Amino acid sequence: MRRISKKWLSRLVTVHGLGKALDAHYKKLGLFTQYPDLDALDIYIKKCYPKGDDLLPDFSYQAVREELFTDVEDVCIARILGNDLVPRHKLGQTVGNTRYLLEYEKRFEGCEKIWILNRFADRTVASELKALIASYGQEYVEIPFIPAQYREIGLEEVSNERLRQHMGKPEKCKISGQVLTLAIGLLQSKIRYAIPINEARNVALEQAQLRGRWALPMDGNCMVTREGWNEFNQAVQATRKGVFALPMARADMNEAVEKRAHEFSYSEEPQLAFNRYTCHRFDERYYYSRRDKVELIWRLGASGVWDKYKDAFFDPSRRPAGKLKSSYGGQAGRVIRLSSGTENGQIPPHERHAMRLRAIVDYIAHLDEALGVEKHKRLNLDEFIERLRSLF
Repeated sequence: MRRISKKWLSRLVTVHGLGKALDAHYKKLGLFTQYPDLDALDIYIKKCYPKGDDLLPDFSYQAVREELFTDVEDVCIARILGNDLVPRHKLGQTVGNTRYLLEYEKRFEGCEKIWILNRFADRTVASELKALIASYGQEYVEIPFIPAQYREIGLEEVSNERLRQHMGKPEKCKISGQVLTLAIGLLQSKIRYAIPINEARNVALEQAQLRGRWALPMDGNCMVTREGWNEFNQAVQATRKGVFALPMARADMNEAVEKRAHEFSYSEEPQLAFNRYTCHRFDERYYYSRRDKVELIWRLGASGVWDKYKDAFFDPSRRPAGKLKSSYGGQAGRVIRLSSGTENGQIPPHERHAMRLRAIVDYIAHLDEALGVEKHKRLNLDEFIERLRSLF
């Protein structure tokens, strides 16, 4: 077992205090997946430091317990707010859904709520969200959009043979889910920057773990009902596991959502909750619309329709589950995704997915045009389809 040096620890204690020093040490070693609660933390401390005075003259386990958990809530919900992607989203839905959550979601005892502003290219919208969140006395963290950085990003290079194999037949070379999926693959580096969903989830997770014993990094339009909150707390108190899945339903409209909670089907891709000392993170190689959250769900072993998803040639290689499955505690609570403003509950999943892909392609094209990105770094969808047809 590796030990921390007195000199390094003393420096951290001087600057940050004992609790933060130990916190930094444990996270650096990545050992909290095995020790998801305070009692187990004591065991680990005693294994590493059998004599407390080897660490500091006045070292005491009780002091560590108290300092590590000073001003820490039971749960921190960190919601990620992103750009409206029209036509998948109604223009203004992010601001509208945020206002709805701030106004109608219950104030839960022992719960802090924060917000992550995820690379808003539209500064007017970002400013409106900041003012709205601040008016309710809540905090936000911003991941900034820097135009100069975005302009440097180009397209993925793919051979014509790869493209031809992916399409299979010339009659498929039209605007469709298959072509849009391929377009998304070529745009993936741009998407990772402009819509960095897993980077934002990791920021949300880290910020929430600093504030609560349980961290819920959630998509910005997800609502927790009183019943869902109670179910979550009951589940996590009954186990020592480090990660849980919160089943999710989609609301067809934002009216009396909490009262209608029992009417919904909780079969959508779940949100995830993490113990404060769980070191698992979302894989930032995966980008928005391509298994971004599912990659971690796969490795947890949580079953669903996503088990049937197939990889494309441009997708990252899957990581092995390793010990991750052993930290998965199953389902806990539930959440409801508010309406995006463009659905009436009748849109089939494959059509919803195609709308999302088209919205991403259009958003990237809009950014490229607005920021004057060089032509060879852009993807013109019509020209791309013509290129595909020329391969047959």
